[in-house]
Amino acid sequence: MASMYWDEDGAEGRPSSMDVLLQFLSVPGNAERWLKAAAVRDGTRVALIDDIYESLVDQGITHHTRGNIDVKLWSLLHSFQKVEHWLRKKELRRFDDNDKAKRKVLKACPYYPELVRLLRPTGCASTSKSKAHRRDTMSTNDSVRSDNEPPEVASKRVHTRGKSDTTKRTKLDHHSDQVGAGNAQQTSLWEAEEDVRRELYKVELQAKRDEAICVRMKACKELLELGVSVAEVDRLMPLWKSNAYI
Repeated sequence: MASMYWDEDGAEGRPSSMDVLLQFLSVPGNAERWLKAAAVRDGTRVALIDDIYESLVDQGITHHTRGNIDVKLWSLLHSFQKVEHWLRKKELRRFDDNDKAKRKVLKACPYYPELVRLLRPTGCASTSKSKAHRRDTMSTNDSVRSDNEPPEVASKRVHTRGKSDTTKRTKLDHHSDQVGAGNAQQTSLWEAEEDVRRELYKVELQAKRDEAICVRMKACKELLELGVSVAEVDRLMPLWKSNAYI
């Protein structure tokens, strides 16, 4: 029986589940659909999962449920984002800049080389470009305001210094409160996301356990059909219970 794992279920020239998934995501527009659907639980995500499911079925791969596909998409994106964060922290532009970095990246995200070609041109690159554009716009606006503002009169500046300082302190306090609230909200979102990911990993592990049980039970049934005694099956398959097929 072929293995049920995503990267090991290819057989007789048929691609594995992971091959089909990566091929689907490489179709123009699908990687962007994946990124947009990652943050929502609506018809967009359901439609994406349905399309992947149909692609698997077209290749004769029928042992994955839509729930399995959903979990796989979450785990792939999570591992990719984790590696991207680590590379930025280490100020590495490429994951294969050195052997140590390459080993660490491939251990955390085995399909990073494939995913980076799919996701960076859509999500990460566009995000960086947007941030750079905002910084340039803010810098340009500040320069324009500075050029257009008339020079202050010295006596007026001295006269209004107390009021100006008070206003600045008030604005700074207000800004600090906003930053604190924003950080608290971001932390709460991260914690909620981690909880969701932990639950998804539990679901995936349980699914793999169930698959292993099904494989073992089918093997036991085949042994019984071949005439092997129940006692011998119990000895060969110690986790199998004798009353499983009674």
